[in-house]
Amino acid sequence: HTHRQTHRHTDTHTDTHTHTQYLCPLMAEESKEEAAQKLFERLEREDEQRIRKEGWLTKQGGGTWRSNWSLRWCQLTLSSLSYYVDKQKSECRGCIDIKLYDHWSVSESSERPHCIALAVPGRTYLLCAENDRERREWISAINDCFYIKTEQRLRHAKVEQAQAEQKMAQLTLLTHDERAIAIEGWLNKKGGTKGGRRNWRRRYFTLSLVPGLCYYPSEKKRPTDLIKCIPIEEILEASASSKKLHTISLVLPGRQFLMEAASEPERQNWLEAFNNCRLLKSQQTKRATEAKTLSTLGLRMKQKEEKKRNDDQRHKDFVKAEEERAARIAKAKERTQLPIDQWTVEDVCLWLDLINAPSAVPAFRENQVTGPDLLELHVSELENELGVENAKARLNIFRALEELKKEQLPPVVCQEASTAPKAPENPRDWTTVQVAAWLVAQGCEDAVEAFSTNCMTGADLFELSETEVRSELGLSDETLLTQLAKAMTVLRLRFTAYVPE
Repeated sequence: HTHRQTHRHTDTHTDTHTHTQYLCPLMAEESKEEAAQKLFERLEREDEQRIRKEGWLTKQGGGTWRSNWSLRWCQLTLSSLSYYVDKQKSECRGCIDIKLYDHWSVSESSERPHCIALAVPGRTYLLCAENDRERREWISAINDCFYIKTEQRLRHAKVEQAQAEQKMAQLTLLTHDERAIAIEGWLNKKGGTKGGRRNWRRRYFTLSLVPGLCYYPSEKKRPTDLIKCIPIEEILEASASSKKLHTISLVLPGRQFLMEAASEPERQNWLEAFNNCRLLKSQQTKRATEAKTLSTLGLRMKQKEEKKRNDDQRHKDFVKAEEERAARIAKAKERTQLPIDQWTVEDVCLWLDLINAPSAVPAFRENQVTGPDLLELHVSELENELGVENAKARLNIFRALEELKKEQLPPVVCQEASTAPKAPENPRDWTTVQVAAWLVAQGCEDAVEAFSTNCMTGADLFELSETEVRSELGLSDETLLTQLAKAMTVLRLRFTAYVPE
């Protein structure tokens, strides 16, 4: 007897030692809660398979036309009530799955002596025991199985609800704080191909949205001890791998990253954390892209609205200016019907608007030019004394003054002027004003100011070269120079052989 006890003790010690060596190194660091949970799950599985009660019962058939009573060998476990043809269980004729039903009723029935009525949703089973004691035992055992299974379902539902709440809290935390750690702990990591190292080493991992998956040689997590950090964006896929027990596979660009957890629940926790972080990161990227797109669209819409407002304002200003101009022209036409010697300074300014020389209005108003002053005004005084710098305005004023003076002459004088001999048509005798008029007629209005400033006459038109036009007159626009050269060439060819009559 002593030898048998010693031998049994030695075998037990050997088995325990062998099991300890077989465990992964990380198993030793599992928490007490995880070990207790694993033990409870194992006992629960064993308890489900354990036979609670078995024996002969007479069962009524469940068919529509077949309601005969047959003797069946019944076996009750925590999850089901099965009945067979014989005691050797050679043929199973049916099974009542206890874990499927939340509502049940087990009671005595008066259908037959020692009868049991097991009512579940959809059907009522009638079973007859050999005596009243057997019936009470069967009723008690069936009720116990139903109660235990219901409690297990409730407990599992609470666990799942707690896990869902924990997951939601984790997602909420990660959403509000990118640097919050989603999960951390020890994992075995397989070395990379660089340097020929393919061994497994224990590393302490932390996972967060920012900076990502980091691992250290110890759990102190000092920044100086950081071995590597993998951003979440680079993790293309996270899945379970069959390379080793409880292995996690991360697919990175150009590489596969393998890690080993201590248990299957721990691997599932890591995989869930990886997928949650990848999901949140993709949502952040999507929201950032949408925000950037909306910002761009909003900026474009804002620019379009601002442009439309500016265009509307410019249109309103233009319409208002045209209305004011039309009012001034109407008033100018009304005032210019008066004799010129009655014109005031304002009437002269209105007349300048009427002949399209508004740029000269400030100079005339400053010098208090009235109607009688217009009749005595010489063309050279426009620039020298009044300070009208715009050549087009001076040309318009000169033409309008000529017409105004003709209107003021008596009819006899006008008739004599019309019958008087015409001035010679030789362009060499043109004055500066006539040269300016010729430039306007040729479409070279932009050159009028340069020619008038330099007092160019008709004789100068036949002597000017292209170099002098550029250097002395200061004209640089190629289009204008080409048009001016063409006009001067035509003028010279036409009037080179001109001989006065």
